[in-house]
Amino acid sequence: MNIKKKIGLFYIYIFILLNACGYQPIYSKKELNFNIDSISFVSLDLQVNKILNQKLKKYINSDDNSISYNLTIDAKKSLNVVSRDSKGQAQTYKAEVTVSLTAKNDNQVIKKDFIMSNNYNSESSVTRLKEIENKIINNLSSIIADQIVLFLMNE
Repeated sequence: MNIKKKIGLFYIYIFILLNACGYQPIYSKKELNFNIDSISFVSLDLQVNKILNQKLKKYINSDDNSISYNLTIDAKKSLNVVSRDSKGQAQTYKAEVTVSLTAKNDNQVIKKDFIMSNNYNSESSVTRLKEIENKIINNLSSIIADQIVLFLMNE
C-alpha cells in the first residue's frame, strides 16, 4: 500500500472516530444555557475592556429559557521587567492581564478572577516593542473572554 492510501485511510479513520464518539466543538452549541443582560466595566483600561466587550456582546440576547447574568468586570493590565542585562537594559518583559468578574443573576452572585500572562523579549525598536505589547495584551484579553464564556456555560 502506498503512502497516499495510508494517509487517506488515516483521515477516514479519524473522521469516523470523531463522529462516532460524539465530538462536538464547545462553541458550536446552538442553545446556550446562559445569556448576558448587561456588561459594566469598573476599570478604565480601554484596550482590555474593548476586547472583552467585543467577545462578550454576542451573548447579549433575550432568551427567556436560560440563566441571565449581569456582568461587572474589573480589568487590569501590567507590563513589568523580568530580567535585565549587565548594563541595566531590560531584556525580558512580562505582560499580565487580570480580570475580576462578578456575575449576578436572580439567585446568586458569582465572583471569579482570571489571570493570564506572557513573557517576551525586548526589541531594539521602541515602536516594535509597543506593537508586540499590544498584540500580547489583545491575545491575553481574548483568551480571558473565552474563559469567561466557558465559566458561565458551566455554572
